[in-house]
Amino acid sequence: MSVSQKGGTQSRRIGLRDANIGGTGRALSFIQHTTVDRTTSQLEYLDPLLFTTRTRVALDFSENTDGTTHGFSLLRPFYALDSTWSAGVSGKQDDRVDPIYDLGDIIEEFQHREDEFEVSGGWSPGLVDDATRRWSVGYRYEVDEFAPAENRLVPALLPDNRRLSYLWVGFERISDRYKTTINQNIMGRTEDIALGQQLHLKLGYANPVIGADRQSLIGNGDAGEGFELSDGRLLFLGGALSGRQARGIMPALIPGCNSTKPPSVTICSTPASMRPPSTGLISKISCYLGATAGCGAIPYGTRVARNGPW
Repeated sequence: MSVSQKGGTQSRRIGLRDANIGGTGRALSFIQHTTVDRTTSQLEYLDPLLFTTRTRVALDFSENTDGTTHGFSLLRPFYALDSTWSAGVSGKQDDRVDPIYDLGDIIEEFQHREDEFEVSGGWSPGLVDDATRRWSVGYRYEVDEFAPAENRLVPALLPDNRRLSYLWVGFERISDRYKTTINQNIMGRTEDIALGQQLHLKLGYANPVIGADRQSLIGNGDAGEGFELSDGRLLFLGGALSGRQARGIMPALIPGCNSTKPPSVTICSTPASMRPPSTGLISKISCYLGATAGCGAIPYGTRVARNGPW
C-alpha cells in the first residue's frame, strides 16, 4: 500500500503480490491504483519458466474507470550470453480517455484506442571474444484511433488516426563484464552488476503494401556502460535515441518539447543534414541521457519531440 502527493494531486496504490508462488518462480499480483486521470484494477501473471522450459509467459488484465487494458506476451528470450536464438509474440489492447491539461486543469478529453501486435525471432553466434552479438527480425502492427469521449469535454481538434504495419531488424552487442556486489540495489542480496558496454539498435519501415496508412521509417537505439571508480563506487552512463519519419498524413496535434525527468536540459537536436523537406513529411525525434552513481540515480535528460515540417 502506498500514498503519494505530487503537484497538488494524490495517488493511491493498494494490492497483493506473490513473486514466487509455491517456490515455482511464478508471480501473481492484484493492484488497485488511483491517479488524477483514472482508477485502475489490474491483475498480472508471470511464468518465467513455462512447462519448465526457458519460455516466459505474461498476462495483464486491467479494468479502468475510463476503459480496459488487455495484454499478453509469450517469449523465449536470449536467456544467457551464450544463447543462440530467441522467439516471441506479444499483443496489447488499450482503451482509455486521454486528457489535455492547461495550468493543471483539464480543458479537453478524447477516447484513445490502441491495438498492438508483434512477432519476432533472433539468432546469435553466442559468446565470442568476451562479447555477444545478436541479430533480430520481426513484424509489428500498431493502430491508434481517436474519438470524442462520451460525457466528457469535447476537444476542438482530434488527432488523426494512425496505422503502422512494418518489418524491422535489430542488433545488439553486450560485453561480458560483471561485478558481484552486496546491498547495491536490494538489501541483503548478492547481485551481478553489468559493467560492460551494451548497444541496442532497431530500425523498421512501414509501407501501405503491408497494411500501413503511410510510409514511415521508425528507429530507436540505446547504449550504456558501467565504470568502477577508485573509491569503490560505481558509475553508469547511458543514452537513448528514438525517432519516426512519415510521409503522407500530417498529425492533428503537434507536440513541442517536453521533459520527463527533472532537472532537464536540451541535449540533442536534428542536424541540418537530417532535416526533412517541408512537403508533408512528419519527423519525431526523442533523446535521453542518464547517469547513475553509487546506489542512487542521478537523472539528467530530456525528451525532445518535433512533429511537422522543420
